[in-house]
Amino acid sequence: IERTIGSGERSHGTVDVRELLSDIETDLTDAADGRIQIDVPAGLTVRADSMVLDRVFRNLIENGLEHGGADPVVEVESTDVDETGQVTVAIRDDGPGIPEHELAVLETGDETPLEHGSGLGLWLVTWGVVSLGGGIEFERPADGGTAVHLSLPNVLR
Repeated sequence: IERTIGSGERSHGTVDVRELLSDIETDLTDAADGRIQIDVPAGLTVRADSMVLDRVFRNLIENGLEHGGADPVVEVESTDVDETGQVTVAIRDDGPGIPEHELAVLETGDETPLEHGSGLGLWLVTWGVVSLGGGIEFERPADGGTAVHLSLPNVLR
């Protein structure tokens, strides 16, 4: 976590989002069961720290595969770039969904002895996105699973 989002200087460069996701797909489908479906246009680039963005995507996709059903599917798709230069990337899985108490802790940004998360992965994702100047929202769709919406700034055209 310290190496990913520590207080050191960021190495912002141009990151091809589709290319990064394809590399993650190759790594994770070789190591785990399940499928990853990517619907992100080629050439979508952002100005970001590639290591941080990799860890954010990798953590969310890996969690989706790990906690998915018998044949897990993780979908990654992007929306058009908005007028502020941000793109939203949604990562959806078909698992049981992130428990409400885990989401509540992330939303308040504070853990207590009675309300706390069970791991550091979602904190890493949240802190990583914030360190890139983006935003994150978690959703538990009625039909199950989890959808995580990442707003990434600094889209390059």
